[in-house]
Amino acid sequence: MKNDFTVGLFIDWLTSPWHASLADGLREACAERGWNLVCFVTGRIGHERHRESERNVLLGAVSSSNLDAVVLATPALVSAGGLDAVGRLAARAYGRPVVSLGYALPGVVSVFYDNYRGFYNLLEHLYLEHGVERFAFLRGPQNNPEMRDRARAFFDFLSDRAIPAGFVLDTALNLEEGRPAARRVAEYMRTGNAVDAIVCSNDLLAYGVYSFLSSESYKIPDDMIVTGYDDIGPSRYAGLTTLRQDVRMLGRAACGVLERIVSGEDVPDVCFVPQLVTRFSCGCMDCEQEQGNDVYHLRELVEMGATDYSFEKGKRLEEELVASLGVAEMHGKLKRQLAELSVQTCYILHYVDSKTSELGLRPVFSYDKNGCGDCYGEFDSKVCRDLLPNFVTERLESPYALVAHALFKGDNRIGVVYFNFTVEDLRIHEGIRHGLSIGYDVARLLSRIRHQNTALRERKKMLEETNNMLEEEIRRRQAIQRELKRREKYFRDMAMFLPILIWELDADRRIRFVNKRAESIASRSDVDFLELIHIEDQDRMEAIFESLVNNESVIPSQFRLANGSFSTTILCQCVAYTLDDLRCGIRIVGLEMEPMVSSVLMPEEAFFEDYNFTPREKELLGYLVRGYSRKDIAEILGISENTVKVHLSSIYRQTGVKNKNELFKLISEYQVTRLDYNSYAFSALSCLVKDWQDKNGIKLS
Repeated sequence: MKNDFTVGLFIDWLTSPWHASLADGLREACAERGWNLVCFVTGRIGHERHRESERNVLLGAVSSSNLDAVVLATPALVSAGGLDAVGRLAARAYGRPVVSLGYALPGVVSVFYDNYRGFYNLLEHLYLEHGVERFAFLRGPQNNPEMRDRARAFFDFLSDRAIPAGFVLDTALNLEEGRPAARRVAEYMRTGNAVDAIVCSNDLLAYGVYSFLSSESYKIPDDMIVTGYDDIGPSRYAGLTTLRQDVRMLGRAACGVLERIVSGEDVPDVCFVPQLVTRFSCGCMDCEQEQGNDVYHLRELVEMGATDYSFEKGKRLEEELVASLGVAEMHGKLKRQLAELSVQTCYILHYVDSKTSELGLRPVFSYDKNGCGDCYGEFDSKVCRDLLPNFVTERLESPYALVAHALFKGDNRIGVVYFNFTVEDLRIHEGIRHGLSIGYDVARLLSRIRHQNTALRERKKMLEETNNMLEEEIRRRQAIQRELKRREKYFRDMAMFLPILIWELDADRRIRFVNKRAESIASRSDVDFLELIHIEDQDRMEAIFESLVNNESVIPSQFRLANGSFSTTILCQCVAYTLDDLRCGIRIVGLEMEPMVSSVLMPEEAFFEDYNFTPREKELLGYLVRGYSRKDIAEILGISENTVKVHLSSIYRQTGVKNKNELFKLISEYQVTRLDYNSYAFSALSCLVKDWQDKNGIKLS
């Protein structure tokens, strides 16, 4: 057998005398053989209570590659799933030796006490020695197989003696349950039913019954006989008649059975019969027997006293851990106080993902003879899916004994904590476990809040940057809007003098702007534009307007403008534009087909040869022809308006005109003279069409 042989004990609790003695007996026997022991504190299999179901994640350690044998504290693990659930757990050991401790498990070598025979013997003693025939039975939870065996012995005994069943009550197995259960018995008696003895399924229930009977002035055993089961430490001093299960011996026996299995022997079940211990509570006392058991009880009482003292020390550390505001603060408190509490070993591992235990464990804290400290930096890469990871086993010298507790808060699975096993420190472990669970949960919550605050600050910064960008975009668009309005002014100033026809319609197609040329042809304004169009062309133009409203492109068209008896054909391009109220308006730019188009093309250099214009005057004239005002020209050329006025006066004087209108007429007459009437009109039309093609990306065939 290898030197580092490791046994895993699976048990639902360790802080009660029964659980602690069972585990400590197994620890002693393992240490004598040089074996390691790891106690996994789980919950009852299939139990609905949350605090137990979350601990059951540690049941997965039954298949750990670092375990060589498995011991199941079967009565402590049984719940709604029954013995079958424990059997399925044993099957997950995959061929390694398995021993059922405390109850016979089919298909598994078992070491247990015969609950049926022991309880039958107790009832027989009460019947034969004290003449008890009227029983009240507090039989414990019936999902526990030990309690079912005791109940079966009770009813079989009554049947064998033809005694009525009397009062039977299902209870929990704790002291607090004893008082209300005894009160129920008293109420039963007040209805005219007699009871000679209250038979309890364990000693803790009997202590609660004691408490109630004493408060109600019942005398024990004169008025009522009371018995228990287990014979835990205080029972001797309470004078309680009970059945002794030496669970420490039971744990040691399990280790012996394992040794024989590992050696290849065919080992049968090992069954013990509980020892009847009679005391004052049933009316008899065996003094010699009690003297022989002094050492047994003294040891239990010393352990219980030490456990209570350690509990107070552990409670203080638990409260400090719960009050911590971060992981670093928690670990600092552990470093300072574990030595004071005589805790020699403490390893903490966290699940990689708090919502599942399947992604593995990562060590975060270690405390042993090699030192103490956080493990984040050193062991970040050490992620193990085994619930008994190498990180723990490789740091210890054999033989060692450990206790493994699950860390959790609500549905948040945090990890696992390992302590060195000593009976005196078991309640310290539980306090630290509880403090760590709450502390880590609070730390994660605070960390999440900090991350959220960081994210909110980043988001705020991003929103501020976005807001700045939006403000910049608004300023840019406002600048564009101002530029568009300025150009609109240029357009309208120029449009007033161009031979083209311009109408601007609002969303209801009513005329809101018209230039001089269009006004001279159709003087009506603030009317529906379709009223100015020949009736035969109205449907076509209305279809064009609808297309523009729907953001569809349209091609140049023509319509006949009718005003009374006057009619002329207009070549036009219709475009949509945005009004101040964001509704869609329509701009119509048209050209009369018949008259000559003038004032569109800038004169060529030959025009200037007849005059003695300075370069500045020539440049200024170009802006003037394009429709810029004196103020705009001054701003563009970087000169004052007075200077512009001086240059214009020089141009007017040299060309012999008095104002801008006469200047434009002079240029128009020059172009007609140079090109002839039709050529100039064609050139003007071609210029307008080409400009429209360039702006809209359309080529006309």
